[in-house]
Amino acid sequence: MRMPLSTKYPVYALIVLICISLLVGCENQQKMKDPKAALAGMAEEYWTKRLMDRDYKATYNMEAEKGSIPFEKYKGRISNAGQISYLGIKTKEVKIENDKGMVDLIVRCRVADIPKDVEMPLKDNWVLKSHRWKHILRKKMAPTSLAGP
Repeated sequence: MRMPLSTKYPVYALIVLICISLLVGCENQQKMKDPKAALAGMAEEYWTKRLMDRDYKATYNMEAEKGSIPFEKYKGRISNAGQISYLGIKTKEVKIENDKGMVDLIVRCRVADIPKDVEMPLKDNWVLKSHRWKHILRKKMAPTSLAGP
């Protein structure tokens, strides 16, 4: 038995309205309320995982171009040789321009043969991809700016 045409249209209209409301709801949920705070949090998380936790798989997944370099090569490039112990990471300043961000961090560390803890500045570039901040892996000796590495 087939439904009359007059009862099909309201059902189709209701389905379309539900789909549209779900799409709008998902889009609104993805927008960041405070991009600067989100970027500061991501940068601190990234550098804590990279320097202190040595969780290179996690940081590899946070890279904007993670597929452009094999994981083992990435790990060899960023891993610490052990002469520095990292004690803490704190955001100093965040700048955002369109979909690019730059974070100034302070890294507190202990260096072999120096009796006092040292604070080192660190500038870091990020890019917004699919509503998520992704780290930009710097090329060696590349200058840091909002324009990218």
